[in-house]
Amino acid sequence: MALVCVAAFCAYASGGIAYAVAIAMGGKRVAPVFATMNMAGNVGAGLFPFAVGHVVGETGNWNVTMLLFAGMFAGSTVCWAFLNPKGPLFEEPQ
Repeated sequence: MALVCVAAFCAYASGGIAYAVAIAMGGKRVAPVFATMNMAGNVGAGLFPFAVGHVVGETGNWNVTMLLFAGMFAGSTVCWAFLNPKGPLFEEPQ
């Protein structure tokens, strides 16, 4: 439980930064970039409890959900690693 609390704290502490990056990198298309990021988070938040319930139902072990949490955070790390922080996501016409 302590690890889940630490992971949740880190996720919530960095949440505001994710919104700021979406706004900064969106350029003239900030609305669709921000909306896509926000909707992806909403879909994930809606599906994750079902995934946890399915994993616990299949394995009977709550400890396996830690691997699910770790995989989720590892996947988000990979996604952030592919962003180029030196400019907007899209080329702006001159």
